[in-house]
Amino acid sequence: MEDKLNSSDTEILMKEISVCEEALEILKQGKDGEHVEDILGEMGLSFDEALQFYRDKKENLEKYIRSDPQKNLKTIF
Repeated sequence: MEDKLNSSDTEILMKEISVCEEALEILKQGKDGEHVEDILGEMGLSFDEALQFYRDKKENLEKYIRSDPQKNLKTIF
């Protein structure tokens, strides 16, 4: 059994990372007096929803890393 991600899995991971990076950039903009909750509100999310989203993503990635590398990554997202 190989321990390598196929190109499809790599593409999915890169998209997930990109989404997280974009969200972090949006949140960084809040340092000039705009509250994180206001920024998230513009995105249609509460702080708790956003926090749960990232916790779920982290948990899903950790499960994938521990699982069979041949498993299709699309099944956990």
